Amino acid sequence: YFTINPRLIVTSIIVTALLAWALIPLPHTQKFTAVTVPIEEQIIYIPRDAQISELYIKRGAEVVTGQPLLRLHSEELENGIKSAEVDKRILYTEIDILGSTTDENRALIPEKMAELASVEEIYQGLLEQRRQNLIFANTSGSVYHWDDGTQIGQYVAKDQVLGKIADISVMKVECFVPEKYIDGVTLNQKASF
Repeated sequence: YFTINPRLIVTSIIVTALLAWALIPLPHTQKFTAVTVPIEEQIIYIPRDAQISELYIKRGAEVVTGQPLLRLHSEELENGIKSAEVDKRILYTEIDILGSTTDENRALIPEKMAELASVEEIYQGLLEQRRQNLIFANTSGSVYHWDDGTQIGQYVAKDQVLGKIADISVMKVECFVPEKYIDGVTLNQKASF
């Protein structure tokens, strides 16, 4: 005659359950903080201290790549351009005068030409800065972040961020997974929001 010890049965059930729990992957849930962010975005920032002279957009506006967003005006830059133009005219006049005088004066022409080349390089650099004062959209999408206080005539500082543009119909989710849970997360694992 054979009898079963009740403790042995309970212990066997517990051990079997623990082994099954450890060996069989069961669905589990963990909650992590996540945010949606655009896949591609443009941060609209100011390349130099200036004043906003024209404003073509506002929050919520739809823009396309290459569309002008705003124009800046820098009095310091405009004064530099005017000064370089005056310097160029003076040097051209001096070179013309030297060319129509004695051989001794004509010997100064190469020096004046080098000075003119230097002024021309400065002038072209200033013109390029002026071209950069017209800020364009580098990506198509919506102006989803914008400083609503931005207005024509406002002075803005170099590297100041005025807004962001992105195609908000195409987003990605970024979340922070604490290190202790990282082994439980796999690529392409189903997630719910």
